[in-house]
Amino acid sequence: MTTEPWARATFAGTERAQADVIASLTVDQRIALLEELLALAEASGALQRSREAKQRAIDELWGAG
Repeated sequence: MTTEPWARATFAGTERAQADVIASLTVDQRIALLEELLALAEASGALQRSREAKQRAIDELWGAG
């Protein structure tokens, strides 16, 4: 990871820094991070909205045929 103080001053710089942090995690830490992110997505309702949108798209495809 860079020690350049302005490295995170852009979206690209922040994205790169976050990727570096994730790449340095152990397998167990990555799994824990994914579990936390999944719980956050579930709590925010994002998973449910995604499931509903996917189901609507499938229903439309089946109804069109």
